[in-house]
Amino acid sequence: MAHSVAILITSQQIAAALGTSLFIGLMGAKYVKCLERVEKPEVTQQHLATIEGATFAFTVALGMT
Repeated sequence: MAHSVAILITSQQIAAALGTSLFIGLMGAKYVKCLERVEKPEVTQQHLATIEGATFAFTVALGMT
């Protein structure tokens, strides 16, 4: 019984992490679009890498469920 409760909590934490990483990814994408208008390629590349990292974390967490 206690084991299934622990799994339930873990699933909720994973769901929260997925939501957070997806939100960060979406906000990052909007930020990059703004940066592209300003034309600062070095900053854009850095933020694209951050978004790729968030997407990867999202994919890994999704695979764990």
